[in-house]
Amino acid sequence: EGQAATITAPLENFVPEKFTGFAETNGYVSIHADHFSKAMKEGPVRWEMIPGIGKSGNGMHTHPVTAPAAVAGKGPFLEYPVWLSDTGRILVNVSCSPTLGFNGDTLRYAVSFDDEAPQTVNILADHSNKKWTRWIADNINISSSVHEVGKPGLHVLKYWMVDPGIVVQKITLDCGRLKETYLGPPETRIPDHF
Repeated sequence: EGQAATITAPLENFVPEKFTGFAETNGYVSIHADHFSKAMKEGPVRWEMIPGIGKSGNGMHTHPVTAPAAVAGKGPFLEYPVWLSDTGRILVNVSCSPTLGFNGDTLRYAVSFDDEAPQTVNILADHSNKKWTRWIADNINISSSVHEVGKPGLHVLKYWMVDPGIVVQKITLDCGRLKETYLGPPETRIPDHF
């Protein structure tokens, strides 16, 4: 009694009061595709929402589906503000609706943080019958890219159209502690989440 004690408590999820976007929570960030802050079109190619197509929400795709492929980083994109608590390696998982390779064995999108060069991902990289059966059973095709983040705080995540015909349902950032679940983690949207 009467003695001073020092207690250290980490504030893992400190987010500025006026921030609107998606914050790292318990080692992940979870984003429903239709909750973008900006949808940039390119010429006649624009973004459209498909209600209820996702396992846990709506999906986004580009229209027209006959548009030519775009160069990663030059075409239409969806933008999401994210608040990260730490630095280092982040695995960006993009959940898309199962889609056949109507142009061959390639259906690509790209992802970037801030001003980094976009990373292109082919959602049909493994288009075996076993994979297709799993995608249909789960109503999802999850593909990933790895990014290095050099500072905590505010970042801008961009999802770029490369090939048309992809319906993106959800984007999840695994900051090192994401646990596997059937529907994926709940959305970490601010101010809705807290």
